[in-house]
Amino acid sequence: MKHSMISGIMALTLTTIAVFSHGVDVKASEKNGTTDIAIGTTGYVISVPSDYYSADVTDVERRDDMIAYYKSDKHLMDFDVYQYAKDGRTLKEYTEIESKEYGAEKFEEISINDIDITLYYSEEKYDGIEYRVANYIFETDEDFGELAFWLDGDDAEELTEEIMATIKYVDQTE
Repeated sequence: MKHSMISGIMALTLTTIAVFSHGVDVKASEKNGTTDIAIGTTGYVISVPSDYYSADVTDVERRDDMIAYYKSDKHLMDFDVYQYAKDGRTLKEYTEIESKEYGAEKFEEISINDIDITLYYSEEKYDGIEYRVANYIFETDEDFGELAFWLDGDDAEELTEEIMATIKYVDQTE
């Protein structure tokens, strides 16, 4: 019993170190069964069901600017978190290039909670299975943030919309 408790504490500590080393701040909000996830250092935060947890990001994914990957044992839908420099590009310019790169025919400019966001859908393969992916991109003065939701499972689209409805910008200078 003591050994498993120590192992559990060490695993939690290693998970916490891994999460913070990738620039993703996670804060639990047990009141409503959700967890708030800060999107890197962008200042944006989303709330997800508390059964979502951070999983490993490979070196290849990290080179592609992925900073976090979240999955759940309850929901089939996973999602990726990205952050990258704007390098002088506008949100629209960047999304136009990226959406074409991933084979999307079009993208939408939307607003959620007064935040300008672009959205495109791509078809991507993972482990030989084709998935529809909803890609939401938003910006700060210096960076883009992106959430890529792998729409797997009956509740995936509804869950994605519920999560995106919680996006907010938190002033990090407070």
